[in-house]
Amino acid sequence: MRYVRTGITGRCGFTLVELLVVIAIVGIIAALGIPRLNEYRARSYNTQALTDIQTARTAELGFFVDRQQFASTAGTGCTGDPICTGPVDFISNGVVDITLKPGSALEAKGTAASFTAATKQLRGDRVYCVDSDSSVIRYAIDAIGAPLGTNFSAPIPILNQDDCAANFPFIQ
Repeated sequence: MRYVRTGITGRCGFTLVELLVVIAIVGIIAALGIPRLNEYRARSYNTQALTDIQTARTAELGFFVDRQQFASTAGTGCTGDPICTGPVDFISNGVVDITLKPGSALEAKGTAASFTAATKQLRGDRVYCVDSDSSVIRYAIDAIGAPLGTNFSAPIPILNQDDCAANFPFIQ
């Protein structure tokens, strides 16, 4: 860099061109970094929804061991029933099975022999689905900000069939 003497006092400074180059470089770095930051944020919210679906699967299996049937979120008294957005009490005995973080949603549909569940974090871009008849967790791409149930919900459980496969094409 070249310093320019200004006036009799001998003060040095940067030229206008040098300042513009620095501002341009900072702008380019910001333009590249901000979209990546948004991708990382969406990925962290998707991880939260994935954790919720794994917890729901565990709660459903525990419910089945106790009651010999699977549970539904409808009628559990959760916020947003049947799509829960807060604590979920499958047995309705005052013991919370799953506590969803703000922005998360869960819907479970259960029968005597099978269950399906779907979760989404409002700020994520994936909806996850799990079926008791399959060991995989499936997902579909959804719009960020779209609540669970707008475009995707838990499918009706049918015994011996991967009910998530039709609407949730990707495997986690």
